[in-house]
Amino acid sequence: MSFNIPGYFLDQKTKKLFKITQHGPFSLKELQKRVKAEEEQEAAEAAKSQSSKSCNTPKQRSPVNITQFLRQRATLGSINNPLLNNGATHSPSGIPFLMTQLKHRTSVELEGPKRMYDNMKVDLTADPDYGEMVMSHRSGKLVRFGYQVNPGFQIWNAGSDWSTGSSDALSLQFGTYNFMLNGQERRTIVGTSGGNLWRHSVPVLPHIQRDDLSQHFLTSNGSIRDDTNILPTPTVSYLDYIWPSADSLFTKNKDLFWSSSVCDEHDHVVVGGDQALYQLSSAFEPISSRKVKSSIFTTHLPNDQPNICWIGSRNGLIQSIDFRQKNININTEFKQSSSVVEIHTLNGFELLTIGMDGSVDIWDKRQPKQYSNQHRNRGKGGYHPQATNLPSPIRTLKGHINESSSSLGFDVDLENNLLMLSGSDGVVRIWSMFSSNTNEPIWCSEKFSTPVPAVKFIVNQNQRPRLQDGWASLIKEPALSRHYPGIILFGTTHEDSDVSSVQWLTALK
Repeated sequence: MSFNIPGYFLDQKTKKLFKITQHGPFSLKELQKRVKAEEEQEAAEAAKSQSSKSCNTPKQRSPVNITQFLRQRATLGSINNPLLNNGATHSPSGIPFLMTQLKHRTSVELEGPKRMYDNMKVDLTADPDYGEMVMSHRSGKLVRFGYQVNPGFQIWNAGSDWSTGSSDALSLQFGTYNFMLNGQERRTIVGTSGGNLWRHSVPVLPHIQRDDLSQHFLTSNGSIRDDTNILPTPTVSYLDYIWPSADSLFTKNKDLFWSSSVCDEHDHVVVGGDQALYQLSSAFEPISSRKVKSSIFTTHLPNDQPNICWIGSRNGLIQSIDFRQKNININTEFKQSSSVVEIHTLNGFELLTIGMDGSVDIWDKRQPKQYSNQHRNRGKGGYHPQATNLPSPIRTLKGHINESSSSLGFDVDLENNLLMLSGSDGVVRIWSMFSSNTNEPIWCSEKFSTPVPAVKFIVNQNQRPRLQDGWASLIKEPALSRHYPGIILFGTTHEDSDVSSVQWLTALK
């Protein structure tokens, strides 16, 4: 059964096209029940078939190092090996399978008590740059670090912290382009706290000098340390680069800014608050605003459609705005079962949303809405149809736990269709969004004493930072090209510790 044509469905068995009605067996609700039943039947048949095959198939061992993984992929083939792709027949890299084998490799303790990092926000730079991360912690403090994940996970201070205000940051991200100022390459950091949208510019970090490398990351015999559990002090090469400068500020004293999205390439910034949605230029000059009835907890500008903005609200509404229209309207598309805390466009026509009650839903943006009779649109004159029956999600992922938090770790890897979420129960979980065999997580972390506030995938080339030049002369050539897929967990804590840590987990030694 297919819904590719709005208002109609194609019966795959009879190859006939039928019109969707408001009531009866051809209503959208009844058709969705049929689709779900057919999918469950197909999944049961596939599981039965796979079970019968597994009786005659030798058990596949998990790779314990990169050599074994490459050998398995070369000899078995990811397309025909369900163990390597978790049932997703066109996932050539086998990354979903590797995510099921994650193990803790390195921890780096953060300075100060763990309560400082309860509401941490994090963003990273990666290829082709040297690794750089920015973190927010209590009372609007920001701090920068350099990092790399090859040949091993390393992290080091890139200067003292600085303040953006008296309130915790509610959103944080690097700008989408670098610029030159007085002969120095700089990048921007954008975020919100209270009723302020702020931007700071910081110099791009240079490479670490060989002397600094020897002092902090090498053993006495000159080999690279396997485990770095301290944060080295700022290196000599960073002394002229550590201090940021305030760049721009947009303020609404009577509003609270929950979310922001930036697209410098198209001169576009969107801010979601308690009272309104604000559209700004990259210079923070107001372009337009729309009042809202419910706080906007999350905003999202798709990379392939920067003029379209998706917003998720406290009242559960998932709405879209097309800034190309002369009269910009906020259009209601879907309804979550609770407040929407994360929203992200996926490959194709799918939209991912996360609810404060732990709901994780995937929607088809092409699904038609049913409209009532003409209703008066106040303030515009005339009449316009209003949606009365919003579509249901096409898929719901299970296992995420959230009680009341609007700020838990969240990341999406679109290349491998992976979702990672931190739960309010202190467990981080990963789902394979492509595979329809199961809606359950494919991996769960250990249970931490408090929720993990930020998480990041490092599995693809564009997520991996450049190797520091000082390492190249110390590593044999084959090791330079190795890629260790993994995840970074920020702000992990344990019951017997009063500190927070950054953890690196990977499946390959």
